[in-house]
Amino acid sequence: MPVFKNKKIRHFSSIEHSLITELHAANPNDESFDQLGILGDDSIVASFLEHGEWGLAIEHLLYMVHESNIVFPDDELTELHALAERRSIRCSYRRP
Repeated sequence: MPVFKNKKIRHFSSIEHSLITELHAANPNDESFDQLGILGDDSIVASFLEHGEWGLAIEHLLYMVHESNIVFPDDELTELHALAERRSIRCSYRRP
C-alpha cells in the first residue's frame, strides 16, 4: 500500500483515538466501552498497518467510529468510507 494511504489511515486513527480518549475521560461508563477493541484502538490499527493489513485497519476504524458514541467529523468519515469503497473493503456500516 502506498505510504500516503498509511498516513491517511493513521490520520483517521489519530482523530478517532482522540475522540475516544475524550469520551472515556468524560464518561468512563459510556456503553461504547462495552465493545471489544474500542479502548486501545490506536495500537490495534498500528499493528494492522505494521503487518501490511491496511484493509483490516480500515475495517477496524469504521467499526470503532460507528460502534462508539463519538462524533467523528463528517468530511473525514466520508473520506474513510470512500477509501474503503475504492479498495473494495467490506463495510457493513452506512456511508454518511
